[in-house]
Amino acid sequence: MPDRIGGLMDAPLLLSPLLNPSEVARQALNIETVSQLPVEFYEKTWQGAHPSEVESLVPTLNKILGVDQWSIGFTHPTEDLDHGRLISSYKELPTMLDKVKEQLKLADQIVAVNAADVAVKVLSTHILRDLVGNLRTFTSQRVRCMKCGSKPRRVPLGGVCHRRGGQLVATVFRMGVEKYLDVATEMVDRYQIRPYYHQRLDLIKLELSETFRPLPEEKAQQKLLISEFA
Repeated sequence: MPDRIGGLMDAPLLLSPLLNPSEVARQALNIETVSQLPVEFYEKTWQGAHPSEVESLVPTLNKILGVDQWSIGFTHPTEDLDHGRLISSYKELPTMLDKVKEQLKLADQIVAVNAADVAVKVLSTHILRDLVGNLRTFTSQRVRCMKCGSKPRRVPLGGVCHRRGGQLVATVFRMGVEKYLDVATEMVDRYQIRPYYHQRLDLIKLELSETFRPLPEEKAQQKLLISEFA
């Protein structure tokens, strides 16, 4: 349990049986009380009007405090708040690549969203960090013997397991390191992103090209032998 209010929001330390609307946060009262917004409100949105200019067009909760007779309408009525989608499509998508593509697709469709900003946030907080982190993990990984399954702390100079003489294979594979490379390239080329991200991705590609050999035309093998790095 937290020792102060706000430590953990799922464990309330203060419960009030009576709620006084005049004592709650001011933002909580900025909720419209009509079942249908006026046409003038939508016309003002097209004009890019300041919120203060449309404040008088939309009745809110703070305007009916202290009024004896009042009613609240809902623009989207429902019989049960529990109705609706129980599992989001984000959770149903199988891979992270699918999630990123659908996120950018949705950003392209919403006029109020700047898809380029979404792409920058995804690149800076996830994809580029993942590429760099996976490459670092690949270069410092441990190897595994294909016969006995042992994982020596250091790669034997002979290139084979010192216990059973089995071949040593990597535990982190190239496909896992480069899995976000194509989508990152597509994002920086498609959206008007700052040159920093282009240059950052170019440096990552340079490090990858110096670490791995060029892939053959046929599908790359899933298991890499230590001899391939000789």
